[in-house]
Amino acid sequence: GGNSVLGTNDPASSCQSNLEVIRMGAAWRAVRAANRTLRNVVLAVVDSGVDMTHPDLVNQFWRNPRDGSIGHNFLDDSSNVNDENGHGTHCAGIAGAQANNGIGIAGVANVQLMILKFMGSDGKGPLSGALRALDYAVSNGAAVSSHSYGSTFRSPIFEAAIANADAVGHVVVAAAGNDGLNLDQTPTYPCSFARTIPSMLCVAASTSATTSALSVATFSNVGSAVNIAAPGVNIISTYLSGSYARLSGTSMSTPHIAGVAALLATLGLGGQRITDSITRGRTADLSNSLGASSPGELDALNAVNIGLGQPTSPPRPSSAPTRVPGIVSVPFERSPVHRTPIVVSTSDGCELAGSVWTPQTFAPGAENVFVILVHPWGKLGGSHANMSSLARTLSERDDFQVYFSKGFNCITFDTRGVGRSTGSSTFTGHDEVKDVVAMANYGIENLVTKGGKAQFVLLGSSAGAAIAGSAAPLIDNCIALICIGYTLGHMARVMFGSHIPKLEKFTGPKLFIMGTKDCWTSVSQLVSFVEKLGSSAEYRLVDGAGHFELENSPERAGQIVDWAADFITKAIYHQRKEGEGL
Repeated sequence: GGNSVLGTNDPASSCQSNLEVIRMGAAWRAVRAANRTLRNVVLAVVDSGVDMTHPDLVNQFWRNPRDGSIGHNFLDDSSNVNDENGHGTHCAGIAGAQANNGIGIAGVANVQLMILKFMGSDGKGPLSGALRALDYAVSNGAAVSSHSYGSTFRSPIFEAAIANADAVGHVVVAAAGNDGLNLDQTPTYPCSFARTIPSMLCVAASTSATTSALSVATFSNVGSAVNIAAPGVNIISTYLSGSYARLSGTSMSTPHIAGVAALLATLGLGGQRITDSITRGRTADLSNSLGASSPGELDALNAVNIGLGQPTSPPRPSSAPTRVPGIVSVPFERSPVHRTPIVVSTSDGCELAGSVWTPQTFAPGAENVFVILVHPWGKLGGSHANMSSLARTLSERDDFQVYFSKGFNCITFDTRGVGRSTGSSTFTGHDEVKDVVAMANYGIENLVTKGGKAQFVLLGSSAGAAIAGSAAPLIDNCIALICIGYTLGHMARVMFGSHIPKLEKFTGPKLFIMGTKDCWTSVSQLVSFVEKLGSSAEYRLVDGAGHFELENSPERAGQIVDWAADFITKAIYHQRKEGEGL
């Protein structure tokens, strides 16, 4: 196990393409090659607390010399910083999980983590708690603090506190937020304070593949206050009960930056010297859907080299759109696809935000075929943004090789508790099955052309494939199921195993797509499962791909869409033939 690019032996670091993108392994090697005496640095994580016994974190905690605590709980004014939400544990792991200990993942920096809890199990907390946490961090010697939260309320007192921290060389790193907004028009705090505070960093989320950042994530806020971006989609990190999970958001991007800032502090840098090293070392500006001022992507190696006074290496290629086979690269507003926002009610009263993607020209006979794309459920950080590139490309297809020649209707949506959808996300994803059924019912009631009959294809990715598999036998006229990275490994079955018997009840055609370097399921496990399902199932393997790459990387997505399109069109063809009695 491990990751040869990063030089780590942690088994799940093979899934950490986010660290490969920012050249973290090379940055670590540059620090070692400098042969400097490194300072002991404390990084404060201001969040919902931490899993205090997580094996990948337990050796990384700072200890208060007065009472031995690892931080403070500002909700009940105690030293119990145990995490009841998971958000804080995830952020702490990104920044500072123990590397090269043979378990789990690798964190960005080998520093001491000060845990400051001001948010409860609901992920919310009082501004007064955040303010007191920052004061505690500065007073107790933390060089950097990571703030993955935000509010529209501008507090002059909080702004003054950050300015005071800046004055003593403390670096505040804050998340830009996940509303898809331009912060120049709709500020979010504390992030927007970065416009006037020299050493503060406001962090956007980037989508990233294995070699380069592609763009600012569609959910990420942008604006002139946002001065850096870091990977924020499908980031694997530590979670509750000693487990690991992948989450998406600027909350995940922020500890990447905070970790690099702390690494620079170990070299003796402080305050604005840290910020300048990070911002001067960033790549060219990333594109964003709002046309707003865009930040560059974090390049940890360049940041370290600048901090060491060494020359930087050439930046990675620009993120400007390039033509990749199977991917349409024109800006969306000029795309031959119409995207319509929808709101759908579930059987138990949740309101789900989604989109219908309608092609300019339908494949013959496919006007009433709807591909419902299912992302990993909310507890695992999924959102419809995970699936949008696949939806757009399936709708835009103009080079199908089998039977038909144009695109399909696609439906993407945020499951309950995600984005603007209401309700509460669940830990197992079983309630989210109702969300998929609700989308199918919406299609039947609102999208079918006159005299037609709806047919559905469910396409799920990772944990979303488990949801799709459970939903398929519940949906009338579900003609095919496509699972990208279905989770079959022994560890994955703890969370996802109860979905498997439900998938097995679906008798229609099933396609499983997986990377040969999937960290949750081995190729032999997939092959055995498909053979068990019999002639209704088949599989395709993406050589060299890890679990989290498949729906987010253009280099991978082109092949996936080709396979999916072929499979869907065959399913439609055979349904038509059966209907004709042939």
